[in-house]
Amino acid sequence: MAHCYIFVFSISTAYDFYSPGLQTAADRLKQIDHSIQNPFHHTGKTMIYRFHHIHLLCSNLEHTIDFFTQTLGAQLVCRPKFGGADGASLDLNGTIINLRVAGDNETVNANATMPVYGYHHMCVEVDDVDAAYQELTDKNVEFLVTPRNTPDNLRVAFIKGPDGIVIEVLQQL
Repeated sequence: MAHCYIFVFSISTAYDFYSPGLQTAADRLKQIDHSIQNPFHHTGKTMIYRFHHIHLLCSNLEHTIDFFTQTLGAQLVCRPKFGGADGASLDLNGTIINLRVAGDNETVNANATMPVYGYHHMCVEVDDVDAAYQELTDKNVEFLVTPRNTPDNLRVAFIKGPDGIVIEVLQQL
């Protein structure tokens, strides 16, 4: 029997959610975490912080899984419950993306028509933004900003994902 470890961190505690049948997620997390150390262990040196995962709340789990797997090439790693709510963990070339629907007693503010403080967008890097633009256009993905160069030697575009998630597609020139 394989297992999946999903780590959820709050301000003061860490919880290790342990689910059967999902060893690949633990293996992938070990690959990402180069030191495999307890992130709360302090050795007298400056603490090193690394990006570990992003966790998205979605209105339609299957649609969001399909978007990330079929459109961006993520791999479905496991389908855990997060606080009792159905979810999924995806691996997008080494970045863990956790998805979940709202819990039974949770109210979601779905009005995302105006900017809010907090999350703005996520970014994926590609070798060729123009090729990605053509590929994503062929898949009927909506572009918020078509490919353009920036003053800091990047070529970027922005797409609209499920539930209005904004995703930047970036190429270093």
